Amino acid sequence: MVICFITQQWHQNHWNPRPKHLLLRLLPVPASEEQQHWQVLDWSYGGYEMTINIEWQDQNGNWHHYQSKQNQANAYWVAKNRAESTKKRHRLVDGDGRLLDLID
Repeated sequence: MVICFITQQWHQNHWNPRPKHLLLRLLPVPASEEQQHWQVLDWSYGGYEMTINIEWQDQNGNWHHYQSKQNQANAYWVAKNRAESTKKRHRLVDGDGRLLDLID
């Protein structure tokens, strides 16, 4: 699971015009039925504009770049629809190459 928080910082009596993002990649950890625990796999903190690359996998297992987006929800929607129409696996990776989501 990926959670992205958008924060704005108060700086010298005004809101910072360039908000920051905090991106957390979480892994569910087995727990009791009443509670759910999550382990943080990794995190990043930076400028608001985060590049998300959509890649697709060919029959040999090689990954190919398809498109870049600035909005994670839009990137997921595009990758999901293209995966359904092409019947090929797609993935979302951030600008540093870290896996955000895998779509079959």
